[in-house]
Amino acid sequence: AVINQLDAGDFHRPALLIERMLWNPRFKGVLGTRLGGHVGTEIRWEPARQNRAGRRAVEAIKEDWPLMASTPARKQLAKWGLLLGVGLAQRVPMESPTGRLLPKVQSYWPGWASWLATTRKYSITTDMGRTVEVGSPALGATIDAAVSSWIVSEPFGTYGWREAYVHAAWRAWFGHDTAFRDQARKSEKDGVGRVKALYPRGASDKDKTAQTRWLAGVNGATAGSGSTIPCELDEQGKKRFDIEPFEFGMSGSAAISDAINTAGTLLSILFLGHNLTTEVKGGS
Repeated sequence: AVINQLDAGDFHRPALLIERMLWNPRFKGVLGTRLGGHVGTEIRWEPARQNRAGRRAVEAIKEDWPLMASTPARKQLAKWGLLLGVGLAQRVPMESPTGRLLPKVQSYWPGWASWLATTRKYSITTDMGRTVEVGSPALGATIDAAVSSWIVSEPFGTYGWREAYVHAAWRAWFGHDTAFRDQARKSEKDGVGRVKALYPRGASDKDKTAQTRWLAGVNGATAGSGSTIPCELDEQGKKRFDIEPFEFGMSGSAAISDAINTAGTLLSILFLGHNLTTEVKGGS
């Protein structure tokens, strides 16, 4: 349902879903690698003409660029552009330490935006509760910096939210999350110590007090997170009531681990183009 909302141009719940997906360590790790490579690319500045003014401008932009477009701001734009298909930011005026007036890029949460099919523009709710409409650069709209402070990143072009990575990532993330939960549950179930206490048939009818004291002693010896399971014996001392673990044909642990590894590999291939180098599977 959330993905259908994204396809319709409603970004609120899809943005919340993406933030929930980032709780997953595997998802956050491969995304971090992807974004780190993106913002870590060297940016070179060269003067248009080899003259003194051009060289001064290059030195100035080298000094001002980290203030104008910080690494966290560029990561935010790249993250939302990749996962949601649309990244939003604003130019906020600031003064550099040298006194120059600079436009600082400040990322904006895209969950407060939606696409208006009637006007073919983005409708953005601002911090003051007002609604502004911003055109799509991929559709040819020009955002005049003298009138609007908005920056729109559309890495997939027109109607890019329909090609956002969340479409391909959400199922693998959900499978990884639920399999990881199942593994923790199975570990907890198998890790709880249990003691089987055998007693003769009819003992409870003959001497209930003695049996109560006996079970109390057994429980005391296995105190903590463990448990005691009374099992009655027949006249020949054979088991009448017993318990045994139940597993499906494939080992439960192996099935869960296989689900975790499969989902994790899918996420790695989606964001990095290959499985992780730490996965020894004959190549990465």
